[in-house]
Amino acid sequence: MVADLWNCYRNHSRANAEDERLGYQEAQERLMRAVNLNYHSSVELVAHFDGEIARLQG
Repeated sequence: MVADLWNCYRNHSRANAEDERLGYQEAQERLMRAVNLNYHSSVELVAHFDGEIARLQG
């Protein structure tokens, strides 16, 4: 995620002078996708461990 923040900054810096917001918006969308992927991965991981704990508790 830190890498995505850096890419967001870097992409914003390299944005086309004619449409500066385009590069920033694309980087922002990529960052949001990464955040969503991390969130869904965390939810899946918690669900997996909840299932394992329930299985071990019998």
